[in-house]
Amino acid sequence: MSRISAAHFRWTCSNARVAALSSSPRSSLWAGWPKWRDSLKTSDPACLAPGPPTGHAGLLYERLAASGAAADAIRPGGLPLTERALTLCPFPPGSRLLDVGCGVGTTVRYLTDRHGHRAAGIDPSALMIETGRRRYPGLWLMRARGEALPFADDVLDGVLAECSLSVTRAADRVVREIHRTLTPGGKLLMSDVYARNPEFLPELRRIGLSGCLGGIKSMEELAFSLGASGFEILHWEDHSAELKLFAARLILSGGFAADFRCLWGECGGEGRNPEKTRQAVSRVRPGYFLLIAGKRMKKAAGF
Repeated sequence: MSRISAAHFRWTCSNARVAALSSSPRSSLWAGWPKWRDSLKTSDPACLAPGPPTGHAGLLYERLAASGAAADAIRPGGLPLTERALTLCPFPPGSRLLDVGCGVGTTVRYLTDRHGHRAAGIDPSALMIETGRRRYPGLWLMRARGEALPFADDVLDGVLAECSLSVTRAADRVVREIHRTLTPGGKLLMSDVYARNPEFLPELRRIGLSGCLGGIKSMEELAFSLGASGFEILHWEDHSAELKLFAARLILSGGFAADFRCLWGECGGEGRNPEKTRQAVSRVRPGYFLLIAGKRMKKAAGF
């Protein structure tokens, strides 16, 4: 299976600190441009037109989306966990919400159709974005990275990051970008993996895994990162049972057992001992959490 690096992604918005734009026909412009243009960091709607597919359909997340093995929600808990987050942190209809790592746009569609929000999604995969636009015409999906969100400061009411921070090596930078784009008092709805036995994290990190476990943190580390970026955790709850159900569903879907191990970063690499890796993962006891965090309000001058 081919490896994907940052060099494979052609960014589409120069004002969002990405690479140069190739011209696109007006017919391919983003349908949500008129309603979102005041929030975006660019004055050129063409920057939101999708680039060509990467051609790397073997990328695991893309293969899962194409197969339907994860029912389009390529994360533990799926839309029921999204609904749980929205129950804990309701937004009034018409709120501006962003899904970071939106995949084909399943959550964006849910936020728009079920809850009446002005929702948008970003994902670095051109294939995911193209697939989402074909599957859900009119969805507001853009190809971009969480490390450089194409939005102005203080414009989003809420951001969802559902099992997306653990797969980036720059999670702290993504959190800072989310904080920058949220309005004062805006909310971050986050679900992801975490280490239930954090004392074994150094051993796991020495192995140098990729995938979800490459970015797994303890709750203490997550709390510190959020606090240092200007967030306050308002609610946290454990959903580790959803992680087991997700793994079982992928494996039973057929043909994804080996790929699931790669998703966790357990693929064999040069000089890597598979049994040692499995033991290290087992000792860490990966779990899954849901949290709500709020952007701290700025204090008025003189207070």
